[in-house]
Amino acid sequence: MKRIIIGALITSLVASPAFATATKNKHHHKLTAKKTAASSTAAASSDNTETKKFTSSFDLTSNYVFRGVSQTTNLPAVQGGFTYTFNNGIYLNLWGSNVRFVGVGSNATVEFDYIAGITGTIKDLSYNLYYDQYSYPKGTMLNYGETILILNYSIFQGTFAYSLNEYDVHKPGNYVELGVNLPIPPKCFFHVEDINLYAGVGHFNLPKKAGHSYVDYLVTLSKKIEPYTISVSYATTNGQFNYRPFDRDLFFATVQVDV
Repeated sequence: MKRIIIGALITSLVASPAFATATKNKHHHKLTAKKTAASSTAAASSDNTETKKFTSSFDLTSNYVFRGVSQTTNLPAVQGGFTYTFNNGIYLNLWGSNVRFVGVGSNATVEFDYIAGITGTIKDLSYNLYYDQYSYPKGTMLNYGETILILNYSIFQGTFAYSLNEYDVHKPGNYVELGVNLPIPPKCFFHVEDINLYAGVGHFNLPKKAGHSYVDYLVTLSKKIEPYTISVSYATTNGQFNYRPFDRDLFFATVQVDV
């Protein structure tokens, strides 16, 4: 959970920190259904040949990782999302996942994201601007919202997120991630086609009440086998978040299916 930060920090101030890593793919680097749902929605909505489009995506991941931190205490997650896209680029998305936290919000077992956004292209630049309301039915003290902008140009990708109420502490926070998407030529990977490598580094600027600001790193290797996407990832942070073992050296695998 995003707000796991508070729970983790409170715990780590009293004892030694111990927390592990998504999202969100909320996040979503969440390289999870949520993140890919928003990204794939952008691509789908840029096609004005269809008036409306309903899509869904489901995945099974060995660890739900969001911005370098586990949202399931390093346990597996089942996730899914539904998207309704209009031909003007506007879309609505509902995404959900099981979660598990330590400390504040430990009663939360499910996360729902309510997303509304717009996507499009300006020459060679594609954009996806959306608002994401993170909701935890059994941990409402964790609820908060973010405005997020994803930009793609050639192989480069940038993610910018801002919240007026980061982790529900009534203080602003922001997140910036820069990365590259590299299609791997078959001759460079055992003659296997449709292999993609993503590498990114992000900085989460948190208000003091929400915890320590930190840097996270993500590397993902994925293979597309329609309608499935299989990926293996490595995520870690610079340790400033103080939430071992849930924010350091996380290896996880994900199988996603688009319907």
